[in-house]
Amino acid sequence: MGKLARRVKRYFELGRVFSAMLTAGAAILGAYSVGVVVHWWQIVVFCAVGFFSHAFGCALNEICDYELDKKVPEISHKPLVKGDISLVQGFSFTLFCIFVSYVLVIWFFPNRTTLIFFTLANVFAAAYSLKGKYTPWAYDVTLAIGLFFYVLYGASAVGEFGGIRETLLYPMAIVAAIIIFLFEVFIQWGNAVKDVETDRLLNVPTRAVVWGYTHDQNLGLRDKNLLFGVIIKYFLIVMFLVPFLLDSIGVVNFEFTLYFYGLPLYLVIFLVIGLPSQLYSIYKMIGRHTRSSYIGFIVKDGVLTWLACPFLVVDNIGILGAIGLFLLPSIWFLFITTMLYRTPMRPGL
Repeated sequence: MGKLARRVKRYFELGRVFSAMLTAGAAILGAYSVGVVVHWWQIVVFCAVGFFSHAFGCALNEICDYELDKKVPEISHKPLVKGDISLVQGFSFTLFCIFVSYVLVIWFFPNRTTLIFFTLANVFAAAYSLKGKYTPWAYDVTLAIGLFFYVLYGASAVGEFGGIRETLLYPMAIVAAIIIFLFEVFIQWGNAVKDVETDRLLNVPTRAVVWGYTHDQNLGLRDKNLLFGVIIKYFLIVMFLVPFLLDSIGVVNFEFTLYFYGLPLYLVIFLVIGLPSQLYSIYKMIGRHTRSSYIGFIVKDGVLTWLACPFLVVDNIGILGAIGLFLLPSIWFLFITTMLYRTPMRPGL
């Protein structure tokens, strides 16, 4: 690998761009939740903006965590910690990424409401790194709030909302945003229990640290950490079921068009795949875990939860489109890792 390629690889690692299409996918999900035609070029722009805005948030997080990361031997390979990229270069990279993302949004989606939602998403992403990660409860929800607004940015970009209040006329956009919010809150729950030993040493006030969880104890039914995770999953399941309530009361701008044996196709897919997978995750949360087992659990749960998300908009995107949106993050991950490492899996991931 040449010097330039190695340099690009390290910047990609700094921005954690391997998962950038999950961020882009949130905006695409928001776009399809409005019920209008989403053009191919808009999908491409969402992916490009997702790449740069994701890299901005992750690189900023790496910069803010630099001093703490130096104290953890397991992550000594990180670009900043190892010294392959300086703090000045890292900061320049974050400014470049956020600048490009705004240029793309303003150029292709010149709408005031779109810009407001996009800005709020980036503000909360930055707040997580600058302050939220070290503030009780803010750790759990700050980044999730940013993704909530990221979904609405995607919805307003194609819906061209004249004002923020007009968003309320598209209840599926709000449902999609809340689901992505809860999705991220649960990911943060998983990261908190996974990294509890390190976070305790670094005084990061996650719920797992505050509630005294350790990897050598069982997560039982009376444990606050388990109850918190179950509550998140409960509300996630409820939000996945909300579309059927909206359909039954005839909410404006919402209706199912695809049916399977008399039932809405989305309902069938959720009952067959979505609900069992969420209940399975709740079951797997119980008991004793190690950091490595938590990593496997978080990855599996993330894949299964994301699988249900594109089918929220299956009536607008179609079955093949929903499958494509589900596969987008995985295909992107395999493409990037194969291009940089000549292997479909990133070493040391």
